[in-house]
Amino acid sequence: MKEAKSINWLHGKKRYLLWGLFAFGIICIVSIVLTESGVNLDWLTTISGIGGTLTVILSIMTTILKKYRKTAKKVEIELVKPQKEHEAIISDFIKEHVKNSEFEIHGGALVEKVDYDVWLEQLANNSDKSTVGKDWVVASTFLAIRKSDGKLIGMIDIRHELNDFLQSYGGHIGLGIRPSERGKGYASKITVEGLSFCKKIGLQKVMLACYKDNLASRKTIEKCGGKLEKEFAVSEIENFPICRESSEDKLVQVYWITI
Repeated sequence: MKEAKSINWLHGKKRYLLWGLFAFGIICIVSIVLTESGVNLDWLTTISGIGGTLTVILSIMTTILKKYRKTAKKVEIELVKPQKEHEAIISDFIKEHVKNSEFEIHGGALVEKVDYDVWLEQLANNSDKSTVGKDWVVASTFLAIRKSDGKLIGMIDIRHELNDFLQSYGGHIGLGIRPSERGKGYASKITVEGLSFCKKIGLQKVMLACYKDNLASRKTIEKCGGKLEKEFAVSEIENFPICRESSEDKLVQVYWITI
């Protein structure tokens, strides 16, 4: 799971606005008392003016943030099974990753590795236990499309069960967000939709894993109810050399979500 840090940097900072208002009130009271005492208050007037200005600025920014969050909550995402008609938007999705020096599409079930028609055939085979490939498990891959404009925001791969590798490292859900749409809360929205599908296919607990240094993914998982089960280095995974070669010193965290 991959998502850049949230741009909502004011999150949790409302207390500063309250403290600002409190301080401004104290300054006003002190200035009145000192004025009555005949003290020169030029310096206090300057401080009061600065404090008042900062309070107004914080108030405006908090209002803007509330409007942004309200708008973001209204954005609707739908999970759609990939079809031939989606080839163009998926191609654009892949190109954006490559332009961002990312050559692996998380949640894409290897869409970047093969011809599009071959990929669709693989998805069809992997969706049925009688045709799923060797060393693979039954899985459903979805496009996460924004309803308002039809833009492909991300992809999510949901495994119906876990094999040895997935139980150690991969988990039930693989998710990726396109670079230009990260930091906007889409990962959480798509994960919630994915968990809803997991419940429909009979799963009661869902495993998700991410690198410990991927703070955005960790926050997304925890926001969706993930409870940390364990942590280990990729180098500890036996019989999976491809993982050790790529990032053997990385730490992996495994979470479970009860649905």
